[in-house]
Amino acid sequence: MKKSLLIIFFLFFLYSLTGFAQHNIKVDSLNKVYEKHLFSNGDDTITVRILRELYEETKFSDPFGAVQYAAIALQIYHELNDKHGIAMMNRLLGDNYFYRGIYPIAMDSYTKSLGIFNSINDTSETAYGYLKIGETYLIQKLEKNAKTSFEKAQIMFEKINDKKGLSFVLDEYAELLVTKFNDEDALDSLKKSLLLREKINNNELIGLSFEKIGNIHLLFERYDEAVIFYKKAVKKYKLSKSTLKIAEIYYNLGNVFLENKNYKKAEDNYIRALMIFVGERIALRTAETQIKLSTISLEEKDFKKALQLVEKSLATSKALNNATLTAESFKLYAGIFAEQKKFKLAYKYMEYYSRMQDSIAIEKQNNQSTELQVNLATQKKEQEIVFLEKEQEIDRAKIEKNEARKKTMTIGIVSLFVVLGFVLFFGYYFYKTNKKTKKANLMLIEKNNEIIRQKNEIENKKNEIEKANVAITKHRDEIEKKNSKITASINYASRIQRAMLPKIAEIREKLPETFVMLSPREAVSGDFIWYGTTLTGNNEEKIIIAAVDCTGHGVPGAFMSMIGDAYLNQIVYQQKITTPDRILDELHEGIKTSLQQDRSSNTDGMDASICVIDKKKQKMEFAGAKHPLFYIQDDKMNVIKGSNYSIGGIIRGKKRVFDKHTIDISKPTIFYLYSDGFQDQFGLVDNKTRKYMARFFRQFIFKMYKSPVEEQAEALAVEFDRWRGKYSQMDDLLIIGVKLDCKTLNS
Repeated sequence: MKKSLLIIFFLFFLYSLTGFAQHNIKVDSLNKVYEKHLFSNGDDTITVRILRELYEETKFSDPFGAVQYAAIALQIYHELNDKHGIAMMNRLLGDNYFYRGIYPIAMDSYTKSLGIFNSINDTSETAYGYLKIGETYLIQKLEKNAKTSFEKAQIMFEKINDKKGLSFVLDEYAELLVTKFNDEDALDSLKKSLLLREKINNNELIGLSFEKIGNIHLLFERYDEAVIFYKKAVKKYKLSKSTLKIAEIYYNLGNVFLENKNYKKAEDNYIRALMIFVGERIALRTAETQIKLSTISLEEKDFKKALQLVEKSLATSKALNNATLTAESFKLYAGIFAEQKKFKLAYKYMEYYSRMQDSIAIEKQNNQSTELQVNLATQKKEQEIVFLEKEQEIDRAKIEKNEARKKTMTIGIVSLFVVLGFVLFFGYYFYKTNKKTKKANLMLIEKNNEIIRQKNEIENKKNEIEKANVAITKHRDEIEKKNSKITASINYASRIQRAMLPKIAEIREKLPETFVMLSPREAVSGDFIWYGTTLTGNNEEKIIIAAVDCTGHGVPGAFMSMIGDAYLNQIVYQQKITTPDRILDELHEGIKTSLQQDRSSNTDGMDASICVIDKKKQKMEFAGAKHPLFYIQDDKMNVIKGSNYSIGGIIRGKKRVFDKHTIDISKPTIFYLYSDGFQDQFGLVDNKTRKYMARFFRQFIFKMYKSPVEEQAEALAVEFDRWRGKYSQMDDLLIIGVKLDCKTLNS
């Protein structure tokens, strides 16, 4: 046991010296190459290659930073009009969001990637796109949608006779069957996959089949069979030199033996895995293996060894800034001290563990909702500060230059008077003595030499200032380039959001008399419109339109709007839910789950109003989350308040219910959905600052509701600018107006 302990700590020592350091050195080196290439206006194709390398290096160690590299690469691919590159970067972004558990946005990225690959007739990549989408459905327990995607991938792979791709489809079918606890059919599917891989003689993929078969046996507690297939997988991985996959097998074998309380074999396999994880600088798996080894020592009552191991796991976890592993280490500390009857210390570490568990969910949401804001806003602010400093340096240089010029002029004038004085003086005394004249001439020469020396010093100083001026101007140009890149990234985010929103022409195909007024407070918006049409089981068309106001504005609000849009797509088109109250229910559950609000104090979310129009029945259903429906019929104003709950957040001891209301639209009707951006805007009345107010907002609309919708939108924009006057816009603004009549309903 002492020998194994020495091996472990020797590995830890090597890891601490080389693991993180080598990884950071490579990332730093790539960043320097990227910045140098950027400022030299190098070839964009090389720039995106460097960015993709940076993405690959950081996708696990710093997934949030990796997103930034991918986003910049995506922008460059758009500028190059490289459709293959655009599609591939969207897929990598999807992988990143999938890895972090943000499945709706992962789905959107995969869908964009799939559409582009399909448009350029890349059958192979399109098929792999369907695999990615199927995996995303499967992890969200949407098995029916997952199966449909896998079937589409299968048809495409069969069409191009891609045995490798077909083997992956069979793997996914096995995963699907495991969710239904059908292990026999799952194993049959994996055996078919294995046969295909043996035909193409790919040792790594054959090893993958053996590994997956072993995983199923492990899941169903057939440990002996799991060990047999894991050992087969190791042999194949060794042939293909798939080092990391070998480490994963050793780790899984360690889990098998740990389950069976065979601590000696478990420890041997974990040590083998650890050697590879350390060598390959896989910090996350290193920390996990450290925890496993500490757990074994605890089971064997070797408390000293267990403490030494958990100390290493905690240090690694903190270095990774991984809250989950840090929490596990605290929990293990508590268990060790409890076994030693050191209850005070055990309680202390259980408190640490409990606090970490509470903060994990908060940390994840904070990372998701602020990463873009921090990376863009902070960089921009820093560059602005540097720019101002450089501007001040330029101003100081100009002042010094002017002072030098003044000094030169002063010396010149003084010199002139001195020379004239000496000439007059010596002219006056010329006749008196030749000796005095010579002496005066010598003094004059010396004085002139002094003046020339001073003049040369001033000229040198001026040249130095001019050189500094050139350097400062160069730095300023570099800063302007950086600012330009940052601004371009924000503008690109705005273009992405605009592309996400439905086009007015698309809405007017079904609702011809419609206007949408969307005015973000900043470049991107937390308010968004959602529109869609769908057929029910009775083949009846329903039109769905919604106004959504997310928590916050700017980048955080835009991030929430992407989540909301993705969930609405999933609820309506995949889950086939078309009643407004149930849509709000599902949206609430999705937001609550994504932001882990059951386990944190996070209360972010959104307010919304949704209308579902049934032209055939001439009925409209409405449900609102804090937002109302305002409609006019028979020249009368009507307001239906939304339910007094937002989407997202937790209300303890109370069930959230969104009420559904039905409106008869067989008579001419005009309705409005809106956020609170207009009515909450500050303006000046009788030298007093106040909000516009909802009552006056509805009265203003009522005065001009008979006007064409385009004129209504224009009048609202003019009134908004008139009202706010000198005040800046307080919030994002969204107003949707839809006029329904017999012509619209019968179209």
